[in-house]
Amino acid sequence: MLPLPLLNVLLITPLLFLSNTLSQPINYSFDLNDKWEGNCPPGWNSTLSAHLKHSDRWNFVCRTNEDVGGIWPDNNLYQLFVKSTGMPDHVSETDGTVSTPTAAQLSYKIKIAKPLPSLTSHVLRQNPSNVNTLGINIPVGFAVNGVPFYSSLTSNNVEYVQGKGVKKAHDDCMGYYSSNNEYYYATAPPCLFATADGKGQGKDWEGKYDGYTFGNGFGEFIRGDDSRLRWSRKMEGAPFVIGIALDGYFIYSPFDSNGEEHTGLDNCNGKEYNGTYAYFSTLHFPYTVGCFGPGVTEDTVLNTTITTSSTTKCKPGRYARDVNHKQCLPCPAGRFNSDGGSCKNGVCDGFTDGQCSGMCEEGYFCPPGSSSPREQACGGVRYYCPEGSKERSVVDAGYYSTPLDEAEEFGEFNGTRSREGRKRMINSFTRTSQTICPRGYFCNGDGHRRACSAAGSYGNVTGHTNSSCNGACPLGHYCLPSVGNPIPCPAGTYGGETGLKSAGCSGLCDKGFYCNPNSTWSTQAACPAGRYGGEEGLKTEDCSSSCDGAGGNCDPTICEPGYYCPSGSVSGKENECGGEGVFCPSGSGTPTTATAGSYTTGSYSIEGKPQSEFDVTRRFDEAVCEKGRFCVAGKKDLCAPGRYGSSTGNIKPNCDGPCKEGYYCPEGSTSETQIRCGGTNFYCPLNSSVPLAVPEGYYSKLGGVDTRSDAEQCPAGSYCVNGVARLCPSGRYGETVGLKTGECAGPCKQGFYCEEGSTSFTQSACPVGRYGLGGSGDSTCSGKCKAGYYCTLGSWSVTQLQCGGDMVYCPEGSGLPLNVTVGSYSVGGNSTTRVGEEVCAVAGHVTPAGVYTVKNDAGDLNGCPSRTRSENDVGVRPRPAQLIDIDVVTDILNTPGQHVHVDYNIDPENEFKYEQGYPGNV
Repeated sequence: MLPLPLLNVLLITPLLFLSNTLSQPINYSFDLNDKWEGNCPPGWNSTLSAHLKHSDRWNFVCRTNEDVGGIWPDNNLYQLFVKSTGMPDHVSETDGTVSTPTAAQLSYKIKIAKPLPSLTSHVLRQNPSNVNTLGINIPVGFAVNGVPFYSSLTSNNVEYVQGKGVKKAHDDCMGYYSSNNEYYYATAPPCLFATADGKGQGKDWEGKYDGYTFGNGFGEFIRGDDSRLRWSRKMEGAPFVIGIALDGYFIYSPFDSNGEEHTGLDNCNGKEYNGTYAYFSTLHFPYTVGCFGPGVTEDTVLNTTITTSSTTKCKPGRYARDVNHKQCLPCPAGRFNSDGGSCKNGVCDGFTDGQCSGMCEEGYFCPPGSSSPREQACGGVRYYCPEGSKERSVVDAGYYSTPLDEAEEFGEFNGTRSREGRKRMINSFTRTSQTICPRGYFCNGDGHRRACSAAGSYGNVTGHTNSSCNGACPLGHYCLPSVGNPIPCPAGTYGGETGLKSAGCSGLCDKGFYCNPNSTWSTQAACPAGRYGGEEGLKTEDCSSSCDGAGGNCDPTICEPGYYCPSGSVSGKENECGGEGVFCPSGSGTPTTATAGSYTTGSYSIEGKPQSEFDVTRRFDEAVCEKGRFCVAGKKDLCAPGRYGSSTGNIKPNCDGPCKEGYYCPEGSTSETQIRCGGTNFYCPLNSSVPLAVPEGYYSKLGGVDTRSDAEQCPAGSYCVNGVARLCPSGRYGETVGLKTGECAGPCKQGFYCEEGSTSFTQSACPVGRYGLGGSGDSTCSGKCKAGYYCTLGSWSVTQLQCGGDMVYCPEGSGLPLNVTVGSYSVGGNSTTRVGEEVCAVAGHVTPAGVYTVKNDAGDLNGCPSRTRSENDVGVRPRPAQLIDIDVVTDILNTPGQHVHVDYNIDPENEFKYEQGYPGNV
């Protein structure tokens, strides 16, 4: 709360006898920050420092007459100079609204350290119920925090704190506001202290105070042996100084060290205390200072002035005794006189006997000298006052004071800080009688009627005096004030402790459990497996709040599909089912293991569709594994690649068997001939999951064009493209396996020819009389040998070998030189490249000298060339035996089919060597 507003205190001249004898407003100036002690009487330094709260809002200092230059008539009196703004040290808040008061300017001097006063006749003229006794809107003292005390009377003598029909507005700390918006107290201020001060809960009270509860500020909650919080007014060190009156006497808190209200107080609310006089605040009028004491008590006996003058009149509360005893005497206790009276020469105009105006009103008591039928409120629930009460009567144990107000109908044994609790703590201050405690209650003599159940007990007889009553309310039961015997805790609740006092017992049954009547545990009975208790306070094993009016038939809760609910579950989704291998239909208490050959299904994993990861832990059914699938532990997978499943319910990855040769089966296939392999460039062996591409240099085999099942490397003499094997083309050869193109290994070698499918670059030698330039594909090679030259087997040039000399010649296509026939000579070409022969018409032969001669020794030369061959030519040697091609032999030697020995001459200049087979170099 925010700081309270400053209280405005009017500085007016004290009324009646107060103006010159008690306290005076002063104008003496001193700094609010001065050291407060000043020139104090012996021992008062510690007294003032212990009680008054010096601050910049509230300053006080001791002074004597000498200190101020002898300007006061009371030369030997000590004075306490006080100066205050009236600002409280707590927040002024009313129902959550904070107010800001106006700062006052209050300065007073108060006589202190006075001797114990003696009774004087002026006390007879002091009536606490008359506003003129103390005045209105002026201080009668100051609280220890500097806020002034005012009288609690209105201008027409009506008490406004608890008064009937007239109550002034106050804040939550019982602070009032004057017409100038200045702040003051009319009762003991409940927010004066804090819990830490050890003088009561004070400003730490969580609620607001009012005219009946302000005394709670001077008590506290304590925890008893049974661990229950109880309200206690018993404070160590009580009573505490709460202020100082303007006559210099301290004002004390409302309870003594035993927590009891003060007794023996006079009509000014004071009594002798610790060797001097002091005021004691009360819970009823006049609350703080009723008049400046000492005042009168019931036993006070005073002689009064004889009323011989016609102007003399007895004050209210007094009467003229009789015509012969011209005295004003107090009305006897239990009676009152509101008008007073007077006597003159034996004639009285008022009451002349002790009956006064009449008897004190019930609910109130009238001490001697009372002027009102409601002189003093009876004072609290522990007291009662029948009509004509002289003093308040203490309620007996086993009884309570009456009448009760609504707030106390069931009296609360344990104090509480709630607004409703405060109402229960507020009791009427005008009780008129006592009544025996009824069944279900106990009355310990403090005037309250408290429910046995409030103390956790039950009572089935009247007149109980303590909280144990008949005994503690048993487990599983509660006890009500109006019912003598324990009542079973209703279904849905439990009684886990003794001493329960409402149908709510210890509380609602925990979620996941239900409680039949008389239950003693919040977990009395677990909801069955497959059900759940999502609310507290369930009553039956159906664990449902959806019941008929009588609560006997309930729609049971059902665990949701995809989840399982063990006993004691609190949600329809207590536990996710757990994984692919289990499923949970609605109402499952535990997961169900999937059947072999089946798979689990759910909201996303729909039968006939692939299973989804989004509901893998929340499956609620199962389905038989389809064709092409296998199912293990609730999981559906496609049959392995290369395998097929033509039946349902497969449990192995291999399903029904391997895919057939020439076909392939992707995962999930349902037939052994699922897909044809596809073409010559692919092959599919047994168990194929995809077609295999025939590697380069290989060809596919076995099966039809599109169902090949194997591949083999291309053999020598072949090449393979797109899985098809082809012979190497003529003119080329393939000497290695695995050839990939029609180029094979290369062209056939010079001098040779390679027919289709050849495996060697020298596969076949070009025949004699022919030559091969390379890449020849058949026996014709590149063509015939040129005339004048001859080509032996395997020749690679059209002019492979020169024919050799004049005695030989080589026509086109010669495989060997031909000897010139005797009697003929070679023609064409030159001497080494003769291409033919002609017959010489003249007989003779050629000599070594190249001269043709005739046999007749005539010595004549004829026309035959010198290279004409004769039988006698020298240098002719036999030709090596050779196998001569039949055609050549036929053409040349005209001797078909025969091997002939031919000779040829030796050319000394151009001699060639001939060998069978491949010729050497020239």
